Amino acid sequence: MTRIRIPLIALALVAIGAIVLVPGGAGAKPSHGGTKEKTFHAFAVVDSATATDNDPAGESQGDSIVFTQIIYSDSTKQKQIGTDEAYCVRSVVGVRQICTGIIYLQGGQLTVTGPETTGVHSLAITGGTGKWRGARGEVVLNSTDPVSDEMDFHIIR
Repeated sequence: MTRIRIPLIALALVAIGAIVLVPGGAGAKPSHGGTKEKTFHAFAVVDSATATDNDPAGESQGDSIVFTQIIYSDSTKQKQIGTDEAYCVRSVVGVRQICTGIIYLQGGQLTVTGPETTGVHSLAITGGTGKWRGARGEVVLNSTDPVSDEMDFHIIR
């Protein structure tokens, strides 16, 4: 099976930084209707992955990968602030796969889903628990190497 690029997930889920750890900190700004938007940057590195090559042999529709990542606050990857777990199913050979994941952060979790490609791409934030309850928005992923992603979170609550 050809290499399936491993995202962040949700997505990347999925290295948030001090703004995630301090409610109402820098980066929180009022939005319309009393909602707040938080944006922050993070880094994710794959720590385990299992790929399944379904018939026919080689990269084909329906192949899948399940993986976990460690999420760090910055590019030095010294401070772990979360983890994620996700699965992706190949939908268009050589082009994209559909991914769904859970990002575990201090105070709760975010769920993410969407198409993953080899370039910069976005996953939708479809909900959350705990301090992330009612979250929506997106996580923009940019692969820095085959097992790492830069992540830009844009969360509306």
